[in-house]
Amino acid sequence: VLVLQNFKSGITELCSCFVHLQDLSVWRCHALLHWPEKEFEGLVSLRKLVIHQCENLTGYAQASTEPSTSSEKSQLLPRLELLVIRKCESLVEVFNVPASLRVMEILYCKKLESISGRRLLQGQSASSIHQGPSSIAEVSSSPSSGVGVENLETLKLVECHSLTGVLRLPSSLKVLDIDSCSGLTSLESHSGELPSLEYLYLWSCNKLSSLLDGPRAYSYLQSLYIKNCPGIKAFPTSLQQRLGSIQEEYTDAHYYGNKPRPIPILLKPKTWKCAIRRD
Repeated sequence: VLVLQNFKSGITELCSCFVHLQDLSVWRCHALLHWPEKEFEGLVSLRKLVIHQCENLTGYAQASTEPSTSSEKSQLLPRLELLVIRKCESLVEVFNVPASLRVMEILYCKKLESISGRRLLQGQSASSIHQGPSSIAEVSSSPSSGVGVENLETLKLVECHSLTGVLRLPSSLKVLDIDSCSGLTSLESHSGELPSLEYLYLWSCNKLSSLLDGPRAYSYLQSLYIKNCPGIKAFPTSLQQRLGSIQEEYTDAHYYGNKPRPIPILLKPKTWKCAIRRD
């Protein structure tokens, strides 16, 4: 485990020395302006990466229109399994993550516009190329973008207000936790459903109005928490059919429609919450 805290210079020299490093945390490194691609190339064994409060980090450096270099062709951090990014207030894009990634958590990155990873072209701003739907599974302008999230199992987003429009999700997802992302309007999947989803948490997403619907969209759902999402007027049919049979349900009352809430059973503590009105 290596923790870099209040590091005032670049991390180039350090990264090149830790080929076998598996756990790296970078805290308050204000010298970090862009994703250090060349340095990441040396971290071939890294499994966990935490970036915390690097306030000047924006994303990829401005790229020229010259032919791509070897660093652009190679996959960064090929064994990475866990990525956590917190309080990077200038960040607009995540790097192209590898297929090994299982958990992605991005918290309090208010300027974040893309979690799929893409490179800026010379003279372009992040906002000028992120006009399409938000996506972690596909970016139309880059055929290879998002390939790394095909096996993602957990996605957590908190207060990423600049993520807007449609969020397209990989079908491998088991845990989806979105809190206070005010720009998102819809959740979608290329397969039309999330057959492996077990935990769905949506809180204070004011513009979110559309959820996935499909015969297997919520087949394995065990925990459902949806509160303070006024744009969602009713649950899709596939989710409505599961209400009352999900182990943990915590939602606003109107989502049940004419369907009665499950009755708490004394010998089943997981149903007790239904006996307490939270409306």
